[in-house]
This record gives sequence, structure tokens and C-alpha cells, in this order.
Amino acid sequence: MTDYAFLTGIDLIFLPPYSPELNPIERVC
Repeated sequence: MTDYAFLTGIDLIFLPPYSPELNPIERVC
């Protein structure tokens, strides 16, 4: 679970400020 959260943070930094609910990683969790 920690790895997914860390990856989510990286995605938010590299990608535009999308909502966390829109992130595919969040959907997987």
C-alpha cells in the first residue's frame, strides 16, 4: 500500500494537478 501511495505522489508531481480520485493508481486501490 505504501508503494502505491508513493507512486501517486510522483504522478501528482510529474503530471498536471489532477484530482486524486481521477488517478488510475487510486482506482486500483
